[in-house]
Amino acid sequence: MRVSVMAYSFHGLLEQGRMDIFGFLETCKYRYRLETADLWNGFLKSTDEAKSPHRILVRSLLKSRNKLREKYRELRAECKRWRNQAAAVERSRSTWRERALAHEARAQEDQAARANLESQL
Repeated sequence: MRVSVMAYSFHGLLEQGRMDIFGFLETCKYRYRLETADLWNGFLKSTDEAKSPHRILVRSLLKSRNKLREKYRELRAECKRWRNQAAAVERSRSTWRERALAHEARAQEDQAARANLESQL
């Protein structure tokens, strides 16, 4: 059985400017996990603008939408790598800072012990 969603169901969101044809197609594919959608010409600004048949336009729109989504995923992955790198650098810095402070405290203790020994002589 094939199930689809009518685009007219989202005419309220279209009138509010909260959805366009791309958003409708994305909602059908990714939110409702549907492979078919019933398009309503209200989503197109003007049918005169569409020189190609709607089935070709929809295929083209889905293809370009999927390319944009893939680029977005790649950018998100790259941002995550940069965040992980920054976190690793920060951990490394804090580790080295702790070591330096520990060595500095030990050096001060050694100097105090040396001064104490010199005063006893």
